[in-house]
Amino acid sequence: MKYQTGYAHRLAEVEYFDLGFPLDAPILTPDIAVSIFGRMRLRAGYSWNGANVIPDFKWVLRGSAGHDGGYQLLRLRLLPADPWRERFDRCLQQWCRQDGAWKWQAALIYQGVHRFGASAADPASENPVLTAP
Repeated sequence: MKYQTGYAHRLAEVEYFDLGFPLDAPILTPDIAVSIFGRMRLRAGYSWNGANVIPDFKWVLRGSAGHDGGYQLLRLRLLPADPWRERFDRCLQQWCRQDGAWKWQAALIYQGVHRFGASAADPASENPVLTAP
């Protein structure tokens, strides 16, 4: 059996995110698709770990899924960390605001991921595939 650990949430249906930035070419993985117009789709069943430092408030959950999807594209080297890491961090801030976070809460979320999230975008931090037994 092949499996991965480190996930707290799983999408029950497809979720879409507008990145606000066009891409040079579309991206398609088994879990994530991004159009050249900057619309990202996470498949039903996509798993992510939620917010890392704060509780999974409702206003951060959707954004954390989109942010994790974006960082996964960085870890897979399908997008360059510069400028895309900053863009995904700003998207998280925007998604939190759209979902009910106060301006100061979204700003703190942005500061946290921007200052401390670089390792999560590193390909070495991808959750390894484990085998059992």
